[in-house]
Formats: sequence, C-alpha cells, structure tokens
Amino acid sequence: MHRYFALLALPLAPYFAAVFLGMLVHAWRVPVRTHVLLSFLLVIYLLGIHVMAIFMLVGSGAALRDAAAGKDWAGPYVDATRALKRRILPLAALAMICGVAAAWIGGAVHTGGLPVWAHRSAAILATGVNLGVLWVEYRALRENSRLLAEASGRLDATACSADPHPPSP
Repeated sequence: MHRYFALLALPLAPYFAAVFLGMLVHAWRVPVRTHVLLSFLLVIYLLGIHVMAIFMLVGSGAALRDAAAGKDWAGPYVDATRALKRRILPLAALAMICGVAAAWIGGAVHTGGLPVWAHRSAAILATGVNLGVLWVEYRALRENSRLLAEASGRLDATACSADPHPPSP
C-alpha cells in the first residue's frame, strides 16, 4: 500500500516546478498561463493523493475489522489502525487547505487584489506543509501495511488451526 502511495506521489515533482516557475514569472518572463495551468492541475493531483491516503487507511481499517471480527487478538490491531487514521486525517486536511489557499491567493494576485508576496508566501508554506504531510502519510501507510501483514498472518494461522483437514475438491 505504501509503495503505491510512493509511486503516485512521484509525479508531484512538476508541482514544485510550477512553484519555481511562478517565482520566475517576473524575473525571466515565464508566461503566467504556464504557471497557472501547471499549478491548477497539480493542486488537483495533490488533493487526490491526500484523499487516496485517507481512503487507504479507512478501507484497510474496515477490512481488518470485518475480517478479524470476534477474534480476541484483533483489538490492538484495530485500535492501531484507528490511531493512524486519527493522526493522518487532520494533517491531510491541513495540506489540502494550504494548497487550495495558495491557488486562491494566486488568483487574487493575478487580478490585482493582493500583492505578489502574499501568493509567494502561501505557495512556499503550502509546499513545505505538503512535503511534510506526504512524508507523514507515507510513514503511516507503511506502518498500516505492517499491521495488516501481521494481522493477516494471525488470521491465516487461526484459519489453519481451526480446520487442520480442509475438505478435498
């Protein structure tokens, strides 16, 4: 699960290129429309990455809860996946809000409503927050994968010990 997340997060490199291009709009006369297009598409992609991390944690926790229902040993695993969810959800929401806020502030700068420094500051903040949250999400998904693998092993062991002689086909 965490490997898929890492593979999907790799294309975010152009997001940082869009931020960099935005800083060069005035200095190197980079077309604003290039910055706006890249930034818009990549903020949407970034929102998708954070939502995907949340859905992975929610879905795997529900699957674990259903698969291990009634097992005495399952409680700590279910609690650990809930704790991961509780830790990630507010951080992912903050990262998404920062990305959207930077985009909106950029629109206000483009229409002359705000000074350029406001958008630059918001973009730098959004980049830093998103990098940090992506790392935290990756680590949480890696821990979640470990918990699921361990619980799966216990489920397999329980299934094998419950019926040592499965029916023949």
